[in-house]
This record gives sequence, C-alpha cells and structure tokens, in this order.
Amino acid sequence: MKLKVHDPAHIALHRGIRAAIGVPIAMILGLWWLPDTPAALIAAFGVLVTVAIADFGGTRLDQTRAIGGTLIAGLVVLTIGVVAGEHVWSAVLATFIVTAALSFVAVLHGSVASGAPPVMIMYVVSVSLGVPLDMLWPILAGWLIAMALSLPITLFVVPRRTTAPMRAATASALRALADTARRRAAGQPLDIDALTKAEADLQHSYLGNPFRAAGLSSRNQALQILMAQVQGLLAAFIRGHGYFADLRRTPSTVRIVDETVLSLEATAAALVEPGAPAPSGLAVAATWEDQWNEAGDTLRRASPAQAPEAVSEVFEMFPDRAFALSSARIAMLARRVLGLPAEDYTPVLGPHTIPSPPMPSVWHELTANANLRSPWARLALRTGVGIALAILVVEMVGLAHGFWVMLGVVSVLRFDTFTTLKIGGLAILGTLMGALAGVLIIVADDRNEPLMWVIFVVAVFLATWAPGALGFMLGQAAFSLFVIIAFSLIAWPPDLATVEQRVVDICIGVLLSIVVALLMWPRGVMRGLLGNVADAIGVGTALLTGAIAALIHGPTAQTAQLPSEANSALSRAREVVEMSLSSTNPAAAGMAFQWQALIDHMRTLMVAGHLMANWAYDRPPIAQYAAPLGPPLEQECASVCARWDDTAEQIRGVAPQDSPQSTDTLGALQEAASTLDLSTPEVADRAIAAIWAHGWLVVSGNAAKAAVVPAVGSTP
Repeated sequence: MKLKVHDPAHIALHRGIRAAIGVPIAMILGLWWLPDTPAALIAAFGVLVTVAIADFGGTRLDQTRAIGGTLIAGLVVLTIGVVAGEHVWSAVLATFIVTAALSFVAVLHGSVASGAPPVMIMYVVSVSLGVPLDMLWPILAGWLIAMALSLPITLFVVPRRTTAPMRAATASALRALADTARRRAAGQPLDIDALTKAEADLQHSYLGNPFRAAGLSSRNQALQILMAQVQGLLAAFIRGHGYFADLRRTPSTVRIVDETVLSLEATAAALVEPGAPAPSGLAVAATWEDQWNEAGDTLRRASPAQAPEAVSEVFEMFPDRAFALSSARIAMLARRVLGLPAEDYTPVLGPHTIPSPPMPSVWHELTANANLRSPWARLALRTGVGIALAILVVEMVGLAHGFWVMLGVVSVLRFDTFTTLKIGGLAILGTLMGALAGVLIIVADDRNEPLMWVIFVVAVFLATWAPGALGFMLGQAAFSLFVIIAFSLIAWPPDLATVEQRVVDICIGVLLSIVVALLMWPRGVMRGLLGNVADAIGVGTALLTGAIAALIHGPTAQTAQLPSEANSALSRAREVVEMSLSSTNPAAAGMAFQWQALIDHMRTLMVAGHLMANWAYDRPPIAQYAAPLGPPLEQECASVCARWDDTAEQIRGVAPQDSPQSTDTLGALQEAASTLDLSTPEVADRAIAAIWAHGWLVVSGNAAKAAVVPAVGSTP
C-alpha cells in the first residue's frame, strides 16, 4: 500500500502540533495535581478533542467565546455523566438524551457544530467511568485543566485560519462583478473566464474551508448569506442571456450602472481594507427608483401603435435594474458582516421597497430540522440510540474502558449502512495495526517511563495528524496507539491486557454501529437529503407561483407565509452540501461543489419569488388597472415551474420528461399593452410591474435550464 499524505494548507499538521504540545502537559498536570483520580484522563482527552476536533475559527475573540461556551457545556455534561453513571438505566436514558441533543445542535454549524463533538466525547468518558459522586470534583478539575491549556494553544500555537480568506474571495468576486458592469457600460464583451474563476475561488474559500463562517454569530451568518448571494449572482452572469445584450442607454440606466460599479467596489474594499468607508446601497437605490420613473415616462408617452416598442424598451432596462438590486442587497449584507447599523432606504424609494435578505435565527434553524425528514434529526436519533445501546452493553457485560465502545460508535456510525460497514471495517483494521504497534513498544521496554513519555508525545501527534493526512484507517491505528500508551502511563507499569481490551471494545462498538445502521433508516438519511433538495424546489415553485398570483390579484395570508417556508426549505436542502463535505468518500468534495452549483441556481428561483412576494404589497394588483397583462405572466410562470419540477423529479430518480414549451411572454405583453391606456399613471405603473416580473421569470427559467443534477447514485 503506497502511503499518500494529503494535507492541504497543513491543517492536520497544525492540529498534530497543537495536540502534541497540550495533551502531554495536561496529563502531567492531572497526574501531579490529582493522582489516582480520573483527572489526568479527562485533562488529556479534553485538550485532545478541543484543539484537534473542535477547530474553532474566527477572530481571537470568537475563539475565546467558543472555548468559554465549550467549558460551560463541558462542566454541565460531565456532571450529568457522573450522576447518571451511578445506575444503569439512568445512564442509558441520560446518554440517549444528551448525545442525541448534542448531535442535533450541529445543525447550527460554526462554533456550535465544532464544540458539540468534543463535549459529547467528554460526556461519553464521564458516564462510562461509573465513579462515585466524590470523584466529580477531580473530573471537573481535569476539564478545567484542559480548557486552561486549550485557550492559549488555540490562540497562539499555529493559529487556525479565520474568515479572512472568505472575505478576500468575496471581495475579489465583487470586483469581478464591478468590472463586468464597467465593461458593459463601455460596450466591451464580458470576461466570462474572470467570472468563472471568481466563482470557483469563492466556492473553494467556503467549501474548502473547515472553519466556515456560520453558527450563532450574526456577523458570521451574514457573511455566509453574503457569499451565497454573490455566488448566485456570479452563476446568473455566467449563464449570460439578457445581460449579454447591449446596454439600454437611457439616462437612469447609465446612472444605475455607474452607481452599481461604485457600490460593488466600495463593498469589496470595506470587507478587506481596514479603515475603508462603510458600504452603502443608498445611491444605487436612488437611481433604481429614478429608473422606475423613467420607465413610466416611456410608457405614458407611447401611443397604442408605439406600445410594443415602449414595452420592449422598458424590458431592456431589466438586466441592469436586477443587477443594481443585487448590489444594494449585497451592501446591506456587508454592513451586517462589518457590524454596522442598517441604512434607511425609505426616503429614496418612495412607494417601492428593496427587501433586505432574510437572516435565519437559531430557533428557525432548529425548528426547520425538528422532523424526521431532516437528516440532522435522523442522525441525532441514530447517534443517541447507538451510544445509549453501547452504555447498556458496557454496563451489563462489565467491560473495562467501556467508553472505547461508545467512542467506537461515535466514530463509525455514518449516514447509511454501506458507509457504516466500510468505516467499521477500516476501524477494526486500524485498531489491529495500532494494537500491534502498542504490543511491540510495551514488549520492547515496559520499564523505561521517560522513553514512554517521548513515545506518548509522538503518538499524540500521530493520532491527530494521521486522520486528516493519511485517512481514517491509519488515523484509527494512530489513535489506538495513543490510548494504549496513555493508559500505560496513567496506570504504570504497562499491561498488555489494555491492548486486548482496546481491540475487543472497538469490535463491539463497530458491531453496535452496524446494528443501529441496519435498523434505523439504512438508506433513509441520504435519501432524505436528496428528498429535501427536491422538496425545496417544490416550495420554490410554490413561492414563485404565489408571488405572481399576488402581483396580479393581490396578496393573501398564504403569500406572507411562503417566504418563511422557502427559507426553511432552502436551509434543509443545503444540508446535502454539508453532509457531502463530512463524508470520507474521496469524491465527496467534488459532489459538494456540484450540489452547491445546483443550489446556487435554485437560489435564483427563491430570490425571485421572495422579491415579487414582497413587491405585491407595495402597489395595487396588476389586475386592478391592467388585467390583460396577467394571463401571459401566469402562463410563463407555469412553464418556468414545470422546468423546475422536472429537475426535482430527476433528483427523485424519475427520468426527465419532454421540456416544457417556451412562451413568448414579451410578445404577449406587447400585444396586451396595445389595448391599454398607458397614458394613465396607474396603468403605466402596473404595466412596468408586469414587464419586470417577466424579467424575473426569465431569470428563474434560465436558472432551471442551467441546473444540472449530480449523479444521484454516486452521492456520498
């Protein structure tokens, strides 16, 4: 077997260095301060899981807060574990509740998702020790040692990357978009290669970054949403279509392009340059409103014979208008990222609105996934059942170091049976390799304690470096060697029985994982992920249909509910990206990028529906003043939704149907406009709404045409 090291950005190397420094110090302090207690074990494992698994990103303040939160959560679960561990059934019940809850909160991502696994592991250790209550203080003291060491190591020893690469990639993408607008204004061809590169760099900065911006911080959430908006905008430009046409050189359209360029460049500078002026979308919004007024003048001046040409002129303003709207919303998000107050757009927009991008709340994320269709809910239940079953077996059989069984379940249980079987086999092989190495070391010299400490430092490094650089099996081998040496030092002199116990416990953990995987949604987690994407498309088409109906006939109570439902659906759909990234499949990263591309196109559908649903409240319904314009929009909306429904069916495994017929909506609107009295301000105003609603339908339809469903059968 050829040994291949794969450690981009030296992330695994940095983890190994941090752990090799902190874990031995923690164990020495625990053995010295509180000998013959679990303090050394808790301290060593506490540092290991915090500096090697948690990977808290962000600024030093963010990292300090994250470790502080982990400290408090650890104190709580360690106490629960010791108290519950006194009786078998209390241990089983508490284990199910605690581990399922910690697994489920990973849906919040970011620091919460990073902190949950180490807290879960520490709970597993505490509940399986089965120590009396008078041992609670040494256990908590060990955790305090671990956190006291983890904080300076996290902040100062080969510090983790922050969100700076994501900000830099976002700023570069914004500059590429600004250059696109500038080229359009100058009559030059668009640089599609530059846009494609910007899109790829932006995706890599997020999907390739283990410290992705997310979690409870509103600024991190805003950065995540900002990147998604920019990615969607890049995808729209790469699709081309209307924006490849020549610029409609009306005074307001020329100004709106100029202000869009300035806004994008100012936003890019504010994200990466200290002291740069705050980004603002007010100037863009002002020209956006001026363009509406100019479009009204164009229609009101047109005679019935000139109506088709006037409709065409107004429609040609749409690409730059949509771009300007996106740049204003990007400025809104950038201000959130920078912690600046929101701007008041009311004075410059008159009766119209530019809806602010929605921000998900903690409650929204949790409730959106609190059902059995959510992969996070299913995984949480599987994890809770698996670890609770493990503690039951440990207590009934009386296994030594029983927490190894539970940790085996944590490391092996995956989203489906096939992956669990594969990982289980690798775990057993890796454990045997590590056990063999442990036997050789103990047999070679089982009385040289100083040398054993040197070997321990190396074992700690390998246990944290190998999983990321060499793969799961060799990582399991290194981790097995680490625990064998660690327990040899804690209970000196070494005993070969520890090696045997390690192998037996891991085999039992693997067996329990396979049983749970077979009994609880053996294929349902991944199927649920794909179903969530298809369902989100259905919610998106319902939102678009409802928004068009609201624009034409007036909003209803259902119209107000649809945007919130779409937010929840999009959140659930995006889990296929996160789950792909967490897979051990070598093709997982590529699949994550493919699913992200599909969701970027789907985001266009959602944004169009959101915007038009909001605008339905701004002015009277189209049918009130310009009823003939309604049917062409409804027909086009049905065609667009049919295209998206076809994509959803492909995701569900249904063969694609014949593509729906395209509609000549613009021609139908031109014909209908000829029958209207466009000189009436209210009629012209509603005609503008209809024409630009057609623009958003075109954008949504083009996104459906460009959406490519990844090979579902190969999804990790």
